Amino acid sequence: EMIAHIALPYSETATRIMFAGLKGYHIHLATHRYGSHVVQTALQLGPIRNSKKDLALHEDSPQISSEGVPSLEDLIHEMVEELTPTASHLAVHICGSHVLRSLICLLGGVKINQKSPTVRRGKEKSKKKKKKKDSGSEDSQRGGQTGTLELVYQQKDSKFKTTLLDPLQSILKSIWNNDSNNGLQVMICHPSAGPLLIISLRVLTYAYNPKKNEREENS
Repeated sequence: EMIAHIALPYSETATRIMFAGLKGYHIHLATHRYGSHVVQTALQLGPIRNSKKDLALHEDSPQISSEGVPSLEDLIHEMVEELTPTASHLAVHICGSHVLRSLICLLGGVKINQKSPTVRRGKEKSKKKKKKKDSGSEDSQRGGQTGTLELVYQQKDSKFKTTLLDPLQSILKSIWNNDSNNGLQVMICHPSAGPLLIISLRVLTYAYNPKKNEREENS
């Protein structure tokens, strides 16, 4: 995760090599408490271009070869193909849903600015301190995990040379076409899948109306 923060925003070569290394392990990592953080970070930082030059190709950088490594677009397409068959199951997974959120935002060309405390994944260890009763605050009862999500259009800073609307449609269809009884209704009420569906709908409004969002950013 630290390597992703250091390298990905400044090198398309490093981004391609990292995603190539994750290939074949996406489902396992997406459902892993710690591995999911790595994938989510890579998805969030992968499209960002903070340097006009690829610093991994600088003469003073360690020499790495990207020969035979697919393009970033192809690697993302392959990731979508790998996750699509299990997308409806990942949507209700406490870790997998976070990975899907980041993937959907990447495909839609937006990023999330979360204005709320970090949500811890997994079970928290019980503490032997006395809990203070605060009947007037719902946030305190939920651990302060409520907040707002802001989507920011980032096509201008993206490394992607083409749109990714086709894989976006593919992954969303897999999530929404749930075969279980009342599947979509259950997902809407699910603590992990519910926020994912909300973000999906918001990303679609950005992805299919980029000119409007560009005007809003420039105003």
